[in-house]
Amino acid sequence: MTTMGQRVTYPSLSGKSVLITGGASGLGLAFAEAFAANGAHLTLLDINSEGLARVSENLKTANPSIEVGTACG
Repeated sequence: MTTMGQRVTYPSLSGKSVLITGGASGLGLAFAEAFAANGAHLTLLDINSEGLARVSENLKTANPSIEVGTACG
């Protein structure tokens, strides 16, 4: 359990693959950031191609050990 303001870590997510829809903003972005911070490899989907590209680069910069793939539709 954690107290408010502390980040929970899940080492078991490291190296796992996660698919997130709506990854360019809102809850999808929040989930992407949390999974990336725990070392998960991401595939992000969103209709906002510019936002998705920006998020992908930011996640890769902040978490160089992960892989981030994207798709727009």
